[in-house]
Amino acid sequence: MDHHQMQEIIILNHHHQQDSLEMDLIIIKVNMEDSSKNARNVFGNTLALAGKISGVHWWYNDQSYAAEMTAGYYNSNGNDAYKTLSNTFKNNNVRFDFTCLEMSGTDGNCGPSPANLVNQVFNAAGTVGIGKCGENALELCGHGGYNTNGFNQIINKCKQHGLTAFTYLRITRGLLDDGNAWGQFTNFVNKIQ
Repeated sequence: MDHHQMQEIIILNHHHQQDSLEMDLIIIKVNMEDSSKNARNVFGNTLALAGKISGVHWWYNDQSYAAEMTAGYYNSNGNDAYKTLSNTFKNNNVRFDFTCLEMSGTDGNCGPSPANLVNQVFNAAGTVGIGKCGENALELCGHGGYNTNGFNQIINKCKQHGLTAFTYLRITRGLLDDGNAWGQFTNFVNKIQ
């Protein structure tokens, strides 16, 4: 499907909200397919590619899934956006990379549930049989402190879902300069291997 055909479909269906929600997900899928094909044209099939999907965990505990819907992830009314995205990754030989592995609770008043979202995502990827990768979203250690629970949550999720790779984001000056933070980080690296 080319972009002109996709625009025609959007125009035909924009009056129907459910169709519109499905179209948002189709647009994401088409963009994923185009990006995957372009990457394969450049790198060939010998390089492992991963596609990152944002961890939109706000309102995950609400049946509206409002934040995911806003992002174009139609994950309600019996639809599993992450299984749909996983199938698209599988069709293009791409691993599923997901974020917010360090988050566990339902902190805040916007109905978040990052740990349950991580489970849904990696269960969907596992169901279709693709590689799974992860990363943290927040800084876990720096000057004078570190988040032991966050590190443990990452290790647990990586083992629980059989992740093949993990990218640590937010390497800060505080992490590098604080001996306690650096010690905690190196313990984490040794445990996750």
